[in-house]
Amino acid sequence: MKKNLLRVTLVSCLLITSLLFGGAAYAQDEELPAPGITPDSPFYFFDTWGKNISMFFTFGPEAKAKKALRYAEERLSEAQAMGNKNKVREMTQAANDYDSFMAMVNERLEEASRHGTSDNISERLAALSYRIHIILSELKDKMPPGGKKDITTTDNETREEATSASDEARATINRAKIATINSQIQALRILAKNKPDRALDISSDTIEKLMERARFRVSENVTTDNITGDVEETLDYADRIAALEEEIAAIAEEKGIDITKIQERLAHSTANRLETLIGVYEKAPEAARKGIENAIENSVKKYERTVEKLREKNVSDEITENTTALQKLPKPVKEKLNINISNKA
Repeated sequence: MKKNLLRVTLVSCLLITSLLFGGAAYAQDEELPAPGITPDSPFYFFDTWGKNISMFFTFGPEAKAKKALRYAEERLSEAQAMGNKNKVREMTQAANDYDSFMAMVNERLEEASRHGTSDNISERLAALSYRIHIILSELKDKMPPGGKKDITTTDNETREEATSASDEARATINRAKIATINSQIQALRILAKNKPDRALDISSDTIEKLMERARFRVSENVTTDNITGDVEETLDYADRIAALEEEIAAIAEEKGIDITKIQERLAHSTANRLETLIGVYEKAPEAARKGIENAIENSVKKYERTVEKLREKNVSDEITENTTALQKLPKPVKEKLNINISNKA
């Protein structure tokens, strides 16, 4: 009995020590941390307990935000490991914990911004969010569609229980994806206050990757609810970041920065995205086309707003005079924006 108690005590001390003092070297690693103790382990509660103690003894908003982000990534790694083992409930638990840590990140990031110490953590979070979103999307792809009749069950659960667990996991992943996008947008806004060029670099890179993902998904030539939904989510994500680009330009202008180069860059990148969206539209299944039409419409409007601002500054180049992308618009969108296009043409 005493030996068992001693063993548990030693394990507890090792866990807490590693959580309190370990992990500092990981901060710049580009890969997710190893999952370590996962929710299917009887020692998982030690891991949760140790993280809570570690957060309590971490001081300063920036330090707390960095540690919470590291723990969020660890929980995401655990969710990924549980998804690979088809352990739905354990995956849901880890994803919920990820969501909780991301809420801490957002809270402390806002506080760090007020203290003027947020650039490093906001830049890391902004650059990291797309990769996190893709991992969550891959987890969701492994889940059966809602109400699927041939859902896999274990020896200890009924079909109804398995379906309920699957539905809960899917809803948890959706919440985590939305929270991740919101966190990236908040981080980009904060980063733009001091580093608008860097914020624009990250936002542009995110949109390019999202466009490539949408193009890849529609090229699979498979019409499923998961793929159609993923394409719509991907384009909606891209739209939100694209709208933020104009906000970043406005933030830079308020700080007295000449944003002509930024606007030229936005005009060029928006025209390129428009070309990509048209290609995606032509290959997309009918079920996914409505969302693509909306994305094209938003890109056209953004392109025209940006070009108009450049013309007001008497800036003229091939982008401000070129309407090739507009003339290639799909017929439904062209009809919807007929007046705007005819004026530009």
